[in-house]
Order: sequence, then structure tokens, then C-alpha cells
Amino acid sequence: MNNRAYSVLHVKAVEEDARVIRGIATTPSPDRVGDIVDPEGVKFQNPMPLLWQHQHDMPVGTVKFNKPTKDGITFEARFAKAEQSQTLKDRIDEAWESVKLGLVSAVSIGFHQIGSLRIVPGDDSGASRRGHHRHQEFRSSRACLCWHCAR
Repeated sequence: MNNRAYSVLHVKAVEEDARVIRGIATTPSPDRVGDIVDPEGVKFQNPMPLLWQHQHDMPVGTVKFNKPTKDGITFEARFAKAEQSQTLKDRIDEAWESVKLGLVSAVSIGFHQIGSLRIVPGDDSGASRRGHHRHQEFRSSRACLCWHCAR
């Protein structure tokens, strides 16, 4: 199963010349659909693609996840610098400017579920409806910059 977990994009640092941002990729808080992603359950191999708007054919750079903790996974994303393809340069520049100006409100990690538990109301998980999951083990292969809000 291919899933997405959303997090509000809180950029912690921007390095203008290097086109680098740092932030939080995911936390154990319920996402906008009520699912919980356990950060310590992620498996990944750095670097991974940084995608624009969940489009697999629209990479804009690379992302590296830092060591997961119980509080979440921080990341460093590096936007590419295109010089020959105008189409590629325009896409990357749009993504970079959108992040810098605060127009992009979310980062999403794409993942393949390995193990999860169903959340039921009253289990103190933070979810309020039936059918939500606590993803305890999963493989992440990318991060995406996207417009919609996580919460």
C-alpha cells in the first residue's frame, strides 16, 4: 500500500546561496486524515527525491532525513540548480520561491506500509474516527512539497 503522511511545512533554516532548507518531515501527531506515523518506525535510504506537488516526474531536488526520534524526523532538502533546461529551471525556481515566500504550506512523505495498527475511538491516540491507522513500520522513498495544509 502506498501512503502519504502530511506535516505543516515549518522551515527551520534557509541557506539562500546553497538553496537548502531544513525542517520537520513528520511527527507522531495525527495527520489531516487522522493517521499517525511513528517516526521511529521509518526505514529509508538517503538521499531521496524531493518532488513538486506529488508528481513523480517533477523532482526539484534531493532530501535527506536525519535520524528519527520519538518526536519526529527532521530533514535537509537541497534544491537543484538547473542551467541548461529552461523547463526544469522554471519548475525548480517556482518550487524554491514558493517555499521562500511561504506559499507552500506542507511537506509530505510518501511511504509503503510494512506494519500498522488500527486506531479505535477512545484509545487515547488523538484520532476521533474509525478506520485510522498508527503506522508503526514503513519504508519512505521520497518527500514532496505541496500546497495543502496537514491539519
